Amino acid sequence: MARTLSARGMRHVLGDCFCDDLKIPDTDWIANTMSHQAKPGSILIMHMPERSRRSHLLEALDKTLSILVTERKFKVVTVGEMIRRKQNQDEISSKKNFRRLLDGNKKGHKDNAGFPEQDLWFLVVTITVLGTILFAATSCLVPWRVWFFIIALFVIFGGQIFVFLISSSFARTANSRDEFLYEVDKNQTIQKLHDAAAGDEDVHEDQDKDIVVEVKLEGDAESEHLLRS
Repeated sequence: MARTLSARGMRHVLGDCFCDDLKIPDTDWIANTMSHQAKPGSILIMHMPERSRRSHLLEALDKTLSILVTERKFKVVTVGEMIRRKQNQDEISSKKNFRRLLDGNKKGHKDNAGFPEQDLWFLVVTITVLGTILFAATSCLVPWRVWFFIIALFVIFGGQIFVFLISSSFARTANSRDEFLYEVDKNQTIQKLHDAAAGDEDVHEDQDKDIVVEVKLEGDAESEHLLRS
């Protein structure tokens, strides 16, 4: 029965207020009987109004609700709303007890004798749900971690390649400059050798330079010595 009602989205409840509203079509009698049976938390059971056979039930329901609200000052709700409110109250009560449990543990109270068993189950279920959510979130983040690792490797190796290219470019520029200076220095040295050969004189460059040139003339032969300091 409960499974059939649940499949149809219906609730199975027990009522405590009932009258023979089908056989007695007196709406005032139905309203007075139902309203005087009702107590706080009572569930009223009435047949569903239909087109012709039960049309008086709609009027009886209206009169019953009017008496309960105006005369007895009751708050009338449907069974579904009553169940939702009960669930909300249970949830609020469980949260309060859970906070009390945490506060008690913080203060050093190890015994849980003052807490119902359902609150301990609430604690277990809460931890289980949070653990499941955390595991699911971690599983979803795995691809992002892989992408982050790939991007980090690309940045690291790309940066090293960029630095290598820049350093190679500077090295080539420095080598070209050194070769240019070497060619200029060699041309100047050769020119000085020719000048010295023409003038029959020795030429000594400053000792702080890299090349020291000494020229000696013996007849028509020229001896050139390049000594690197």
